[in-house]
Amino acid sequence: MGGRLRRLAVMLAVVVPLPLAGCAGSGRQDVADAGPPPPEAHTAPWRPAAPVEAGTTVLSLWAREIGCANGAPATGRIPPPAVEYGPDTIVIKVRIEPLAAADCPDNPETPLTVALREPVNGRTLLDGGFDPPRVPPGTTLQPHPFPNN
Repeated sequence: MGGRLRRLAVMLAVVVPLPLAGCAGSGRQDVADAGPPPPEAHTAPWRPAAPVEAGTTVLSLWAREIGCANGAPATGRIPPPAVEYGPDTIVIKVRIEPLAAADCPDNPETPLTVALREPVNGRTLLDGGFDPPRVPPGTTLQPHPFPNN
């Protein structure tokens, strides 16, 4: 009986992997073969780099990357921001394309220039990277949104 059991074990060892090997060409993609997902831009808080006046149509901003970036600025990785114009507000959403692999020391602010199609004209500037959008620190036309205690 010992010889019969050994032959059965050998047959199973040869037969069982064959159907599994057939799955490799079945169109199913193994997660390990897919590689890392493409990086997606993530929101970044910003603040004005210069005073904002009623007639301002070009904003100088500082944006800070929240994700890991080896402690480097986000220069060259900031797509054009989304800007929404309302009667009382201008909402600006800055996004930064992350690095594929990076360490996480604190990141410096990155300078950014945003050309507005309309002057500020007393409207409140809001950082659209928050829900709800909030007044960024350093905005001179409106007070900081947090009360002084």
